Amino acid sequence: MELKRRFIFNGSAAAYGGRFVRPDDVVLASSGGSALSVAGGRSEWKDSGIRFGKSFRVARAVTSATGLVDSLRDAIRVTHGKLPADALSATTTVTARVRGVEVGGAPPAKRGDPREPLMKVADVSASMTSRSAEPGHESSVVVDNAAISVVTFDGHRLRVDVNIEPFKRHDTRAKVLAAKEIIQQHGDQDMILATVVKGLAWLGKPFPGAEFINSNGVFIPNLGRFYFGEILIKASSRRLTMIRMQLGSPTGGDGVFIDVDTNGTWSE
Repeated sequence: MELKRRFIFNGSAAAYGGRFVRPDDVVLASSGGSALSVAGGRSEWKDSGIRFGKSFRVARAVTSATGLVDSLRDAIRVTHGKLPADALSATTTVTARVRGVEVGGAPPAKRGDPREPLMKVADVSASMTSRSAEPGHESSVVVDNAAISVVTFDGHRLRVDVNIEPFKRHDTRAKVLAAKEIIQQHGDQDMILATVVKGLAWLGKPFPGAEFINSNGVFIPNLGRFYFGEILIKASSRRLTMIRMQLGSPTGGDGVFIDVDTNGTWSE
C-alpha cells in the first residue's frame, strides 16, 4: 500500500443516543446523524417527532459536519502535483441541536410507588471548530457554541450557567493543561475531563430532595443523575456532551443529548 502524507478528517455530531434497559429494553436509535469520511466533505441530517418508549421525546433534531481544505486554489495545485499535500490547511466544523426534549414521566412500576418526574428542555445546542496544524503539532479545537435553555423537572426550573470562553482561548490540550481557570480531572495520561458549565442554580423553589453534584450535575429523586456540558480533551480530539443522563427510576439506563467530536490529524 502506498503511504503518502495526507490530512485525515475526523468529525461527528449526534443529536441523542443511549439505551434504556428498564422497564423495557429501548435503544435510542436515530435514522441519521453526521460524520465525515477521511476525505472530509459535508454530512447533514434532521428529524422530528422522535419518540422512544414511555420516557423519551424530541420535537426536532438537526446535526451537521463539514470538513474542507481552506484554499480551493491550493487544493487544485496539489492535484496537479505542484504543491505537497501537507502545505494545505483544513477546517472542520460540527454542530448539533435538539428542541422540545422530554425525558421521564413514565407511570409508576407498581401501585403506590412515587411517580417519575418529567424533565423538559426547550433547546440544547453545541458546535466546535478544529483547524489543522503543521504535521507533528496539535490542531486547534475551539468550542464555538454551547447552550442549554432552562431545564425543568416537574416545573421546577434549573438554570445551567455556561462559560465557553476558556475553551476558546485554550484551544489545545497543552494550553488546557496550563490553564488555572479550567477545573480538570484526568483519566489516563492523555485524557482530561472538564466542563463548560460554571454552575447550576434553581430559579425559585428547588425540586424536593434534589442535590447538586459538583458544578455541573444534579440528582433528581426517582428520576436519576444529570450532567451538563462535559468535555473530553485529548491531544487528538475534543468531545463535548451537553446532557448526559443516568436514569434510575421506573426508567433505568443511560442517554445523552448533543454529542459533538472533532479533530483531524496528519498521517505520518
